[in-house]
Amino acid sequence: MTTPTEPSPWSYESEAVGYQPAGQPVLDAYEPAAVPAGRRRRTPVLIAVAVVVALILGGAAYAGARLWYGSGAQPEDAAPSTVVAFARLDLSPGLGQKLEVNNLLGKFPRDGRTDSVDELKARIFEAFDISAEAYRAHVQPWFAERIGVGAWLDGNDRPYGLIVLGSRDDAKARAGLAQLKGEHEAGRFAFVVRGGHAFVAAGERDAEAAVQAAVTDADRETLAESAAFRRGADWLGGAQTGIAWADFDRVRDAMDAVTERIIGGGEGRPLLPGMFGRPLGSDLKGQLILGLRATGNGAEIRFRGFGMGAAAQGFEARSRVDALPGDSAIAGAFRAGDLAAGLPEGMFTAPDLDEVIPDELRKKLSPDELAEMLREMREAGRRTAAVGTAVSALTGSTVSVAVSGLDGDRPELFAAAEVTSADKATALTGALTVFGDDVTVTATGTRVELTTKGYQAGGGTLGGQPLYREALAGAPDGAAVVAYVDIQRLVAAGASVSDKDRRELAPLKAIGMAIGVEDADAVGLIRIVVH
Repeated sequence: MTTPTEPSPWSYESEAVGYQPAGQPVLDAYEPAAVPAGRRRRTPVLIAVAVVVALILGGAAYAGARLWYGSGAQPEDAAPSTVVAFARLDLSPGLGQKLEVNNLLGKFPRDGRTDSVDELKARIFEAFDISAEAYRAHVQPWFAERIGVGAWLDGNDRPYGLIVLGSRDDAKARAGLAQLKGEHEAGRFAFVVRGGHAFVAAGERDAEAAVQAAVTDADRETLAESAAFRRGADWLGGAQTGIAWADFDRVRDAMDAVTERIIGGGEGRPLLPGMFGRPLGSDLKGQLILGLRATGNGAEIRFRGFGMGAAAQGFEARSRVDALPGDSAIAGAFRAGDLAAGLPEGMFTAPDLDEVIPDELRKKLSPDELAEMLREMREAGRRTAAVGTAVSALTGSTVSVAVSGLDGDRPELFAAAEVTSADKATALTGALTVFGDDVTVTATGTRVELTTKGYQAGGGTLGGQPLYREALAGAPDGAAVVAYVDIQRLVAAGASVSDKDRRELAPLKAIGMAIGVEDADAVGLIRIVVH
């Protein structure tokens, strides 16, 4: 601490201006009479220079931030908020992320004629049935390297794919898309170009009306303006190279509408009532946001399900997976919910054989053929019922799984389940023994373990493997779901994988995933390791 008799380290001090006592304005020191002749104008000049430098540095910092993090409108700034689901990829992000993307893509083999990002762009458009040649001729000259793809329904619940492309030359965009439109059947492809974005609608018919309606929706509210999307984007924070978003309420309604159009029997009645049971995922609600960014060792995806009503599991999965054998190519741990939810009613009930085999077929079969068919069907029914028993017993349990031995004749499996009661352990053990000599099942209290024939745990644990730790880095604390896949072990064991595919997949090492709960929302991380 300074005293009134000491010069302050923060005050200006020179041979011309001495220490100013507390309470006296420092500017009072800058009296003309106090400045020696010949140096009178130094202070104003220095102040002016300082102001200019500050302005330049401030402007440079702003420009640097724009360069490093990226700027400009993204497809979600133009897409309508009425999309059911949407995904966007920025192929020209800020310098910082672009360096990471180029570094990541540069680890994969390419044809040598184009850089990695250009090759990626061509492959993306090939997914939309636009050849690399057509992309380079009709899209590349105007494409601003930002692409968004959404699922959208018109007023009659007809589904369309809606593509939003960044444009750096709207006139060239119109000309190029007109060429592409001519290559499609009438009514299936239409576009609107305006304000630096090209909107393309693709569907079975009436695409022109659909794209105009989608643009009108965007005039009312864009996806980026909608409260639900903003909440998710704020949670992700910062610029994202890729974003995916879905509103599960809309997704469910859209699936119902599409299913009705496909199998409807007219007047809103389903053609096959009750056949499919409750659709898988029909209980999902809320919105999902997902962000993708390149990293120094691959890519990471962070996601959160807002309003999904996720419940804390009271189960920490990471330690379970850490303890699994170190040679595991696939590993995971999770708490099983109601596994039968969403499955068709009676799925695990053995059929009535008298009804399954019609009389016409019985008459054509010899007694021995009929007996063999009945035997095989009874065995299949027994196994089906056993699966149903296992599914029921596993409800509410915690499960750990490891797959290894991929270089042998068949993979080796280890699975352990902590079920909720001794009775369920007994039921699960009995159900699993239906698979005969192929598996070994043991039970101790409420813990049931299954191993395939010949299974032997490898040395060490996954927790001691650097690649595994790298794949799970940054996982949410207390994650209730953890999964890990060693891609290179899978590729090495894949007898049907071509040499070309092996070369292309060589940099891809592993994938890790972890999901936890935060404020009743599911949160998670997926990390893709690339070396």
